[in-house]
Amino acid sequence: MTPGTDAETLDGFSLASIRQIIQEMKTEQFRFRPVRQQFIPKPNGKMRKLGIPCVRDKVVQEVMHLILEAIYDSPSAPYFQETSHGFRPHRSCHTALREIRTHWTAVNWYIEGDIRACFDELDHQVLVHILRKKIQDERFLNLIRKLVKAGYMDLHGSKKESLIGSPQGGIISPILANVYLHELDESLEEGRKTHETGVRKRDNPEYVRLIREKNRRGAQGATKTKAFKAIMKQIRATPSKVVKDPTVCRMNYLRYADDWLIGLWGSRATAEEIKELVKTFLHDHLKLTLSEEKTRITHAQTEEAFFLGTILTSGNGGEAKVVRPKTSKGKTIQRRSTGWAPILKAPMEKVLKRRKERGFCTGEGEPIAKGLWTSLDADQIIQLYSSVNRGLQTY
Repeated sequence: MTPGTDAETLDGFSLASIRQIIQEMKTEQFRFRPVRQQFIPKPNGKMRKLGIPCVRDKVVQEVMHLILEAIYDSPSAPYFQETSHGFRPHRSCHTALREIRTHWTAVNWYIEGDIRACFDELDHQVLVHILRKKIQDERFLNLIRKLVKAGYMDLHGSKKESLIGSPQGGIISPILANVYLHELDESLEEGRKTHETGVRKRDNPEYVRLIREKNRRGAQGATKTKAFKAIMKQIRATPSKVVKDPTVCRMNYLRYADDWLIGLWGSRATAEEIKELVKTFLHDHLKLTLSEEKTRITHAQTEEAFFLGTILTSGNGGEAKVVRPKTSKGKTIQRRSTGWAPILKAPMEKVLKRRKERGFCTGEGEPIAKGLWTSLDADQIIQLYSSVNRGLQTY
């Protein structure tokens, strides 16, 4: 219902309007109208630029989105990599974080990546070239070309040309960005094969010694003694493999829209090399720029990485414990944890700050009464409270 530059909404949109669009498509006379430019504040104090299309263009974009999704993201055979989680069916921030929690054990380094003004700097020629790898219909490609070159109306009502970029706020922009950055996903998949070395980590000599001692005492029937229990406690706290084995290097990668994260089991020098390779590929092949201020390398055990609104670390100080996770079939199993598993934490300082700004609590988290709500009916109060609580839970 948000109006574009023509100030119209979906109210009154009719079958006649659809027939007119179909006719214009057949004769290739259809033209996208300029988007309405709008700015919204970002958490870092800057402004995010949105482009809001007209109602007629939204309908066309939705149909184009359905076609592109059928081509690139079919449930039976998706073209996109498994590492891509943003703006895809049955995928979300939570599926990306679940992947980290489940499979990114014993990571040494995190490389947090961000592409500067990605949506605003998509190169139109590069985009069409990439689309042409899968799509041979030149009329459809021409329609996409018309879309990205439609321009925008600035805050003063003047039309500006779109030389690069796809407006955030457009229905089709997220999938176009995924098509564009799929090239990065494939490049990093090749890079993973190049940088990964070794078959498996070496056995930890201390762990092997403890297992032998446990077996020896077990054979003697001394399983009820304090010494045996002490050995079992040591075994739970000792990794079975050499955690920092220099002969083995492993790399994991995830992307959500233009935010990406690499988890590395290797050296700092390897992390620096991978970061430079990503920077070079983005510049040379996609004509995009890596945001140096937002792209950083963090040590997984001693520093905190920040990805998709979540604080990431690896290990809990080596504290050993027995955990009881569930399998994919729902069966509860028991296994040991030696303190090298990924740890995901909510950024409570940011959560409290946002609640404080909206008048729900003090800076220390003490709740503040909502005096203006007291005059409302009970069902209205419950609805307002639930919307706030739902936002917190979802976040």
